[in-house]
Amino acid sequence: MPQAAPVGALTLGELSTFLRDPPAAFLRQRLALRLPQAGDAVDDCEPLAAPPRGLPLQQLQQAVFDACVRGDLASLHARLRARALLPSGPLGEHQLALLQTQLQPYVATFAHWRGDVAEAGSRTFELDLDGVRLHGRIGGLYRNGLARFRFDALHGPAQISHGLDWLVLCALGEDIELAQFVDTTQPLPLRRAAVAAGAAQAALRTLLALRQQGLREPLAFGARAGWAWFDASDDDKGWAAASKQWRSERGWSEGATPSAQLALRGRDPFADRLLGQRFRAIARSVFDAVVHGRDTPCVFDQAADETAELTA
Repeated sequence: MPQAAPVGALTLGELSTFLRDPPAAFLRQRLALRLPQAGDAVDDCEPLAAPPRGLPLQQLQQAVFDACVRGDLASLHARLRARALLPSGPLGEHQLALLQTQLQPYVATFAHWRGDVAEAGSRTFELDLDGVRLHGRIGGLYRNGLARFRFDALHGPAQISHGLDWLVLCALGEDIELAQFVDTTQPLPLRRAAVAAGAAQAALRTLLALRQQGLREPLAFGARAGWAWFDASDDDKGWAAASKQWRSERGWSEGATPSAQLALRGRDPFADRLLGQRFRAIARSVFDAVVHGRDTPCVFDQAADETAELTA
């Protein structure tokens, strides 16, 4: 297998995509292989119900939230129906009314937090991190901070998406807090203060090094399972929750995705002790960076590396 090419320039989106799904990123960026996703197929049929989960549900929730914040509700059902996000008729109207009720606490809290700044700002950036030019654009900037949303409980991919934007702003020297509007028992928004620029830059370097490692060999890691372990107060319970997320026999599981099955070829971090140690090291490195702004280098032991080389 050819060696992974050194990185000269990298978008923030590419780094985020890798951290959220390393096996898929390995296939796509190292082998130029992109597997079909469940949402790739275009459905020409009118929906009979609101999307139950996944990206379509997130798009629907965000569209309803944005319209509620703007007070632009007059033709909302028609606009969502045209985007095939809601069915037509009384059923669609009823589902829209339920969504508006569910999202109203987020709307009220965000409007209060935002104040009189109606429109979000954005900024482009470039960061030189040991010869790697990380660049992109970050939106959702308000006078009171960086606003990010998930109308459900936080999970690994959301923490990475939200936290990576925050980490970059910290690395740029911006004294700006992250405000997360998410489903939680704690008062909204969840606030995360800025960290020092030097600390944020060190954490980003570690994430870039992890990505380079993940292009040399597929990493047996998933963001959802990783967060389930990292966020737990008890290691054993957290490991059990992570295993359930990785191996779930009912519904969706990270270890059963086509990209994980093809890239990892049976390598299971919850069945192999060394791979399990690596999984914990990756999770600690990623979430220490994007949640706490801490630099926790991910050091792989030699025995695990040899195992990976034999199975790659």
